[in-house]
Amino acid sequence: MKIEIAKNNEEIQEIVKIHIDAFPNFFLTSLGSDLLFELYRSFIETKNSGIYIAKIDCKVVGFIAFTEKSTPIYYNILKKHFFSFSLKLFKKFLKNPFSFFKLLYKLKKKLSLKKEEKSILLKKIRIESIAVEPNYFNKNVGKELIDFLKKNIDFQKFDLIELETDAKNNVKTNYFYQKNKFVKVKEIIVDENRAMNIYHYYGGKR
Repeated sequence: MKIEIAKNNEEIQEIVKIHIDAFPNFFLTSLGSDLLFELYRSFIETKNSGIYIAKIDCKVVGFIAFTEKSTPIYYNILKKHFFSFSLKLFKKFLKNPFSFFKLLYKLKKKLSLKKEEKSILLKKIRIESIAVEPNYFNKNVGKELIDFLKKNIDFQKFDLIELETDAKNNVKTNYFYQKNKFVKVKEIIVDENRAMNIYHYYGGKR
């Protein structure tokens, strides 16, 4: 297995395919491959953000997307790819108006986090997405991706790695993070009364 930073559009397309296969019933997946491509491409274009990909026999089989702050990811889409993003949004509106307005709501919410992010004292890297192609679930791909991220974070600069995952009907995933030394710090309720667990990894500081 080889792990490296994603660098080009071809690799982003592979990441999108894995996302769709790994998260079939999630909202982001319902947006379709075009909008997912815009999102993941922005990770490799934004400072203090990126995507590590795992390859087996030159095939991308998993990825982990991370960022210091999520707001710049969305500003980058609007700044660098406004017209292509707008066209894809319009197509989404024609196909599924409900998903279109839900996306606008979530996008507005993400962009409004800028002031909140500035007020946070702890410097952290957030894992925004991690997924493995279903055929490779038992190959330790997820663990290798997380370990690679841990090794490449400067814990003199950043205080912790943060992630969130569903609190209910999600036993295996929660156990996976706990087994990889992430500590549950709280549970929050987000849109549509969805309970989410927040996990931190402190890089040996605690």
